[in-house]
Amino acid sequence: MRCGQAADGLAGGHPQTVQEKIEAIHDLAVDDQVAAQVATDLLRRPGVAFHAAHDDRARELFHRAHLQAEAWPDDASDDVPCNPLTNSPVAPALRSTNKVLLFLGWKKARHQLLTATHDLVPALRDEQLAEDVQEVTAQDVAPAPRRLRLG
Repeated sequence: MRCGQAADGLAGGHPQTVQEKIEAIHDLAVDDQVAAQVATDLLRRPGVAFHAAHDDRARELFHRAHLQAEAWPDDASDDVPCNPLTNSPVAPALRSTNKVLLFLGWKKARHQLLTATHDLVPALRDEQLAEDVQEVTAQDVAPAPRRLRLG
């Protein structure tokens, strides 16, 4: 029995502390199908999605699951989970969440690049670069054709 729980449930019938609330949600979402639905519902909340996208471990696990989704069988067998990206009522939400996570990852990478550039450019301002370095740099910063489509 967890801290704050009486024999017939939580003291007072409701979890009181943040930890008790987290434990109550975990207790209710033991089944993977329930947990997936709850996670999907929670990720529809912008604040929750924002925090989840900034959790490196959660983002890594979600990305790994997305990459492995094609290996899942189309039939629901007992030993292998069905593919929630195709066989579930939450499939559209999962795909939408993936797009949001990819977009936030892109925004994070862009921000890191801008931050690094902001720190580096002033240090290079008075430096005389070799001609070949100037050429490579000019090619690297030249506008690239627009290939990114998020929708």
